[in-house]
This record gives sequence, C-alpha cells and structure tokens, in this order.
Amino acid sequence: MLGHQGPAPETEEAVVGKLARIIGAGVVITGLVGLALERAGLRSCGCYPECWCKRPGLNLFRWITPPTLHRGPWRESEASGEADL
Repeated sequence: MLGHQGPAPETEEAVVGKLARIIGAGVVITGLVGLALERAGLRSCGCYPECWCKRPGLNLFRWITPPTLHRGPWRESEASGEADL
C-alpha cells in the first residue's frame, strides 16, 4: 500500500504518562498483596498501635514505605545507639 506510513510515533508526554500509570499500578498492587499477606497471617508489622500505618485507609501503604517511616521499638533502640546488628 503506497502512502501508508503506519502508526504515528507516541509523543514523549504519552510515554511518560503511560510509564507513570504502570508505576502507580505497581505500587498499589504491591500494597494490596502486602495487605492480603498480613490479613492471612503470613506477615506482621512491628509498629506501635499509634503508628500512622495502623489507621484505616493508610494500612495499604504499610508495606510499600520504608521501615524508617514507621514508629516502633526498633526506632527507639536506634535513637539510643543500642541497635542490634
């Protein structure tokens, strides 16, 4: 077929948007898997009950944030220099 150029190449904005959606979906899926493992009893969080990650709605993000953002007994031992290595 003469004159048929094929599909137009994607713009940079479209590629970045698609990549952002893929990464966002991956983060949410990782959180859901972690929450499912926790509810199944296969994983547990050692934070204090007043930690932000124990609040409804925020518990989804418990397993995708680094432990340094949580409040738990290990944080106090790190602050006093008694951390077990």
